[in-house]
Amino acid sequence: MVVNLNSTIDTDSTFTANSPSRVPSQSAVKSAIDNVTPKSGGAIRASKLFASNGIEKEFGATQTSLDAQGSPSNGDYMIYYPFCNGGETKLNIYVSNGNNRGIFDIYINGMLDSSGYDLYYSSTTYTLLTITLSRTLIYGYNEIKLTVNGKNTSSSSYSVSILFIRVRQ
Repeated sequence: MVVNLNSTIDTDSTFTANSPSRVPSQSAVKSAIDNVTPKSGGAIRASKLFASNGIEKEFGATQTSLDAQGSPSNGDYMIYYPFCNGGETKLNIYVSNGNNRGIFDIYINGMLDSSGYDLYYSSTTYTLLTITLSRTLIYGYNEIKLTVNGKNTSSSSYSVSILFIRVRQ
């Protein structure tokens, strides 16, 4: 049996035929992937939480809607990996303020971007911080690291509690 491969290989990178019997060519698949526009502005959660010595820690079990340290310490850090269009320059960080909150710094792709975000407040409140970055995010995955760097003298702990981060242009 002779199979005519030209009739089974589809070169349309939009996949409009939606055929169950045709196979897309390599160039069609590559073109389709290259033309995907990543979504910017989606809310993301932390992927990892670490102690200052680099050992992974557990997120706080009692605060299921927050990215928060289970046993807060100075130097802890949370890492976020948003996929960006490239050119984004703002972060919206929705935080929980409280009487046990610490101060954090922001690192973008390994470089200190800004510092001194004090989350202390006498009672629990929720605040949206809009931060203009000094660095422009690149196309693809970026590493955003929030590192605990001290606490307010009135605070009882170093807790940093984040509901989500959103990347903006």
